[in-house]
Amino acid sequence: MFRRQSLPRDVIADLARQVEGGRVLAWAVGAGDAVAVALDSAFAVRRDGVWEVHGWHLLQGGGWNRDSSALRWTTNTDERGSVVLDEPGRLPEVFNERMMASIVVQQNFDAPGGGRVMVAGRRPLGGAGEGATVWQVVTHGRAKLDDPEVRAFLLERTAELKEQYDL
Repeated sequence: MFRRQSLPRDVIADLARQVEGGRVLAWAVGAGDAVAVALDSAFAVRRDGVWEVHGWHLLQGGGWNRDSSALRWTTNTDERGSVVLDEPGRLPEVFNERMMASIVVQQNFDAPGGGRVMVAGRRPLGGAGEGATVWQVVTHGRAKLDDPEVRAFLLERTAELKEQYDL
């Protein structure tokens, strides 16, 4: 239960084998034996004894669904995940804050041929991989990444943002 002040020692030891030097910011237990942990550097979920760990800068989106008690996320490789939490406590709030804190720059553009695109530069948090900005793009509407014109446009916008923000 979330009523405990800190994670159980065995969970901390198990997590420490997966994530080096992470500081626990919030945690919650979920359905079955699931444990979800927001670290300063990453988000981690353990189910059936197996950890799934994502750097905050590698999460493209996500959030809390109060109706289903589920925390959901999408990675920058379009993998989707979720965990149902018994007592979420502050975990959903910390999850959102850390994901947003990883954004250095994010801009939306009208794409050639229609639709919209978003370009985001994100940085690792908590000392993990300092300085390595990860660039992500999301397309909406008619804009498609396999369109050569859209791809060229995105490469130009990304290069401009890198130069403008000295990244």
